[in-house]
Amino acid sequence: MKKVKHQSLPDEFNSLVDQFLLENEDMTEGNRFRLSWLLSDLMYQMSGISAEADMTKGNDISTAYGVAIMPTQGARCLKEAIRSFQFLRGIKRAITHKLTENGQVHLLYAGSGPWGSLLIPLLHLFSPKQLQITVLDIHQENIEAIHKVIKCLDMQAFFSSIEVADATAWQPTPAEQEFDIIVSETMNSMLKREPQVSIFAHLQQYLTEKGLLIPEEVRIEAWATPAKPVKNERRHVKLKDVFTLHKASAQQIHQSQLSKFEGHFILPKDLGDICHLEFRTLIKVYQDIELTQNQSSLNTSFNLNFVAPVVGTAINYCYQINNSPDWTFDYQPFSEKVSLIRPFVRSKSGLMYLYRFWDKYRRIPISGVAPELASKEQHLDILLLSRLGIEYHDVLSFIMSELPDLGEFEDWIETKRNTLKLTQIREFNRTVSAYDF
Repeated sequence: MKKVKHQSLPDEFNSLVDQFLLENEDMTEGNRFRLSWLLSDLMYQMSGISAEADMTKGNDISTAYGVAIMPTQGARCLKEAIRSFQFLRGIKRAITHKLTENGQVHLLYAGSGPWGSLLIPLLHLFSPKQLQITVLDIHQENIEAIHKVIKCLDMQAFFSSIEVADATAWQPTPAEQEFDIIVSETMNSMLKREPQVSIFAHLQQYLTEKGLLIPEEVRIEAWATPAKPVKNERRHVKLKDVFTLHKASAQQIHQSQLSKFEGHFILPKDLGDICHLEFRTLIKVYQDIELTQNQSSLNTSFNLNFVAPVVGTAINYCYQINNSPDWTFDYQPFSEKVSLIRPFVRSKSGLMYLYRFWDKYRRIPISGVAPELASKEQHLDILLLSRLGIEYHDVLSFIMSELPDLGEFEDWIETKRNTLKLTQIREFNRTVSAYDF
């Protein structure tokens, strides 16, 4: 009876990586997701760091330029299958291209996490003569885990140095050492909280003349969506690239010692009365290998708290690079720019308050209605709808879903309301006129 030959752990790991990197129709998103979990399990076996550990027991490290996330959270990144796939593809291609130029690639990996997930899975595709690596991470625990992983995989010959260091301040030894590729994925969506910008700004000075930063580009885009659909479809309009991180901008930030980046744009008037603002994070890993909107946690969109600015006005923004990277926005909210219609303005049918009712409720999905105002006028809202013979739910649903302009709202009311006698209109208007607004 033949004995079943079991794969060694390195062979099993490399086989899973090869499957994970396949680009064919059979490799579905579900299959790639499953493989990322299997790879994570092997990484846990080798490193002793689990992606499923209790995050309340770990510690982030705060630096002068952002937060270095705890080892457990760093390990979890591998389980984002699309994110890992695109980064591994891009880094593999970049190394391959650089080998055609130099014969040997010197690569700096800053912020490796406990598993070195963006690089170690690729090592069996190259040789130590082709690729020499320097690893930096600020967490001692991550560095200890990396040593365990490369020992299990017998990959020690690839590594010229593995150091506990702050990548925003580190200097190479010897001082004249340069790198063909610098890899760092120390970011969040919108480049918030983590020190990606400062790491690239500092480390870019150690690139060769034709050296690469990976990712090659991180772009923050501003988009507007008119609140009112056109033919049941919402139009999405790109307004501006508000910030781009790449080799040139990293050099500029370093040379100018920039601590913040400011700018503005104008909301076009052709977007309608009201629009929603959205900011997207697009990542070009290398060449045409990208991560786009909502493909990973790095690409989640950011909205301005559902408060719609006024079209035709300026949106001022500031990106704070130091301390805890974050954005601030300054703009004129719709609710401050446009006053509510006065209650005594009459509709085509002669009713007071109808136009104010529309103006008040259309603001709910934009900026809301002040609680004291809603409470104060609730009696009139109920009385108005009672006279019209329209259910509150029906009119609210119409306003929320269709965002009608005033003419459309009035036309809809005319098709739904009871027939009102002139005496009923006058009686209601007297109530409005006597109301304490």
